[in-house]
Amino acid sequence: WTDPWEIKEDEWYKDRGWDDTPDWTTEFCSRVSKERLNVMDDGVPTLETVAHTAVPPGRLPHPADVKNKVEYIRDRARRRWKSLRAGIEELAGDEVERILAMEDWQDKQDAVD
Repeated sequence: WTDPWEIKEDEWYKDRGWDDTPDWTTEFCSRVSKERLNVMDDGVPTLETVAHTAVPPGRLPHPADVKNKVEYIRDRARRRWKSLRAGIEELAGDEVERILAMEDWQDKQDAVD
């Protein structure tokens, strides 16, 4: 049996070579890829630069993927509290330090109220 539409290996890039391929630019990326892509100005980053690059947090596990549902609920609550704590620290960080430095309990309570 022969396939009349078969393209032989030597015919794939008959008139083209690696030098004919266009250089990569961000024009080849989708909008989502451009939002996620970090193009370094200095070219290929060093291992140290990659090690210090911030990465987004991992996705929450889906309840259907988790065998132990309690683990999922705890993880979700832990992430919620962590996010809440980060927001509070950002908004009231200096104020909390000032209140904790107070010696009188009643002054602390009044400052919190």
